[in-house]
Amino acid sequence: MELLLELNRFNRSRFIGERRVHEMVEVAMEENWSAVETHMAFVVERIGRIIADGIEAGVFRPCDPGQTAFAVKCTCTSILHPVMIAECMRHGRDMEQLASLVAGFVVNALKVSPP
Repeated sequence: MELLLELNRFNRSRFIGERRVHEMVEVAMEENWSAVETHMAFVVERIGRIIADGIEAGVFRPCDPGQTAFAVKCTCTSILHPVMIAECMRHGRDMEQLASLVAGFVVNALKVSPP
């Protein structure tokens, strides 16, 4: 799912490359700013739309797009959460490779099984 890869790249460039932005995001998450919840709701909604489109196209198996989108977001924490990304990078993880691995896992889990 290209959206997951792009969100990972964006988070790496914005929140990791720019220390002050990263610190602001950490404070926002710690203090439960409404912007964090709004952003995550938007991400889940977009993932749900992609899943619904995939179901309609016959690429993804039938499921509840909203619930599945929430599960996908939870599954992708290591590649979407700025603190997790920073921690993985601090330990030398190749985040591009990890993001591709996780996104591929998600897509394969949603695909219609071949007959």
